[in-house]
Formats: sequence, structure tokens, C-alpha cells
Amino acid sequence: MNRFEKIFCFFAIICVMTIASLLITQPSFRQMGPLLITTGIGFIVNIAYIFILLRNVLLKQGFNQNSKIKWTALILIFWPASIIYLLKYGLRKANSTHEM
Repeated sequence: MNRFEKIFCFFAIICVMTIASLLITQPSFRQMGPLLITTGIGFIVNIAYIFILLRNVLLKQGFNQNSKIKWTALILIFWPASIIYLLKYGLRKANSTHEM
């Protein structure tokens, strides 16, 4: 992952946390207009986030095929797994090797 992708990934996580906290704490955001705008922005940002993360998983050199399939499935099924992957493997340099 390059520097822009790392920054974007953290921005996407912060965006999701902000939207979730606004929906919980601010009843005015539960109206149709603000809800469509905030969730639309969150949706677009997170589609890009998932794309960047899945691209990183599939291009990792140190992973075997089973590990790539496992991480891809975890990220697609359970969103918080993407945060775990990002912190554990995504922030490493491209040439570092991993054992799964």
C-alpha cells in the first residue's frame, strides 16, 4: 500500500465511525434527506476502501492462496475484519514476508 492508500483507509474508518455516531446521537440525521446524503457518502468511501484493501490482499507476495481466500472472505462478510487486516498486514512494506 502506498501512503495515499493508507491515509485513505484510515479516513474511511473514521468516516464510518463518525456516521455511526451521528446516527446514534443525533436524531435529526435519521430524517430521509440527511440520511441519504451521509449514507451515500459513506457508501462511496467504503466501496473504495474495500477495493483498496482487497487489491492489497490479492497482491500480497507472502500469502498463500488459502490465506488470500480467507482474508477476502472475512473482509467481505465481516467489515471489522478489514481493520484487523489493515493493522496486522496492510501497513507493512510490500517486500516484507508473512507467515499465516
